[in-house]
Amino acid sequence: MLANEDSPAYIPGAFHAAVPRIAESFRSGAGMGWHEHDDAVFHGCEKFFRPSYAANLISSWIPSLQGVQAKLEAGAKVADVGCGKGASTVLMAKAFPKSQFFGFDYHDKSIEGARATSTKEGLEVRLNFGVAKAKGFPGQGLRLGYGLRLSPRHG
Repeated sequence: MLANEDSPAYIPGAFHAAVPRIAESFRSGAGMGWHEHDDAVFHGCEKFFRPSYAANLISSWIPSLQGVQAKLEAGAKVADVGCGKGASTVLMAKAFPKSQFFGFDYHDKSIEGARATSTKEGLEVRLNFGVAKAKGFPGQGLRLGYGLRLSPRHG
C-alpha cells in the first residue's frame, strides 16, 4: 500500500496535496484557484489518483458504460476536459490504439507534464493536450458522443 505506486491503495500522493495554504483556505472559506496551488499538489493528485485509474478505468469503468468500449476499440475521438497531467488520458490512449485522445486543462504546467508523458510513451500522434478552460472548451464541430464535441481544427 505504501511502497507500490501502481497499487490502487497507494496513498502517499495524498500527502503531497496536503499543504498548509489549502488547509487555511478550507478554514477561512476564501478558497483558492487550482493554478494557485503549490506544484506538489499537482504531483500529489496524479500520484494519488493514477493507481485507481490504472486498476479500474480500462478493466471496469469503461466496460460499465454501454457501448463505449466498442466505440473506443473501433476508433473514436475522445475529449478529456480537466485532464490534469493526463494520467487517465494516457491509459486510454495506450489501451485503445485506434482512437484519438484530446486532453484539455486550464493549468499550463499540468499540460506541459501531460505532453511530456505523451512523448515519453510514444503516443503524441494519437494523444494531444492543450490549454483550455472548461467553460472555453474548444469543442464545436465534430460530435464525439455523450454530448462532447470537438472542433475540426483539433482533429
